[in-house]
Amino acid sequence: MEANLDTVRRTLDAVPGSSVERVVFLSCVGADPGSRNAYLRAKGEAERLLYRSGLDIVVLRCTHIFGPPDDPGPTVSALQAQGSDSVWVLGDGSQRVAPVYREDVVDAIVAALDPRTFHGRFDLPGPQEMSMDDFVRTVNRDGVRIRHVPARAARWFARVSPGLNPDLVDVMTRENIGEQHRADHAFTLRRHALSEIYRPGIAATRVLSVPPAIPRTARSGRAPHDSPGRASA
Repeated sequence: MEANLDTVRRTLDAVPGSSVERVVFLSCVGADPGSRNAYLRAKGEAERLLYRSGLDIVVLRCTHIFGPPDDPGPTVSALQAQGSDSVWVLGDGSQRVAPVYREDVVDAIVAALDPRTFHGRFDLPGPQEMSMDDFVRTVNRDGVRIRHVPARAARWFARVSPGLNPDLVDVMTRENIGEQHRADHAFTLRRHALSEIYRPGIAATRVLSVPPAIPRTARSGRAPHDSPGRASA
């Protein structure tokens, strides 16, 4: 958890006297310096340090990140049937999620590094909202069996399992979605739905419509800074 804060502190110490024009920080939805969840609290404290620095800052708050089928990443790997026909899901599976494609996150970071673009804080979810159970169905073959671990039991198990911790259980059992359009408009993004990557041509769940992005050449000025105290959470 301290890695987030240590990295930010070292970055801020290195900026004075450098040619750095902007700092882009990859955070997560739910980040809050007052959170009881250590991971979300560390992300929130890191954001607060950046805002107080007075530098030109862009914070991208991501949802669960997923990679392509041949390199899905840790979140999807944990939700795929590995040599069996069933997957264990923490919670009752109804929690709403909007997983974001890894390449879209990269595109957003690259675009945000341009100091001519908007600054502030932006949610970066995927364009497709679904239940956690639908997330699991989309990244598995048809017919996968979903089994649920009640959140309370999962939190207890996390206390005795070295591969799980209460903060991870909390993140995986809570809603994981975000505001859908501001980042697209600010950085001219075209985000990919989960079903586009794992089920091409099949709309497993509703894909949210995304308004056309504002052409970069048509922009003037910057969006208001989403600093703590002036931004919606």
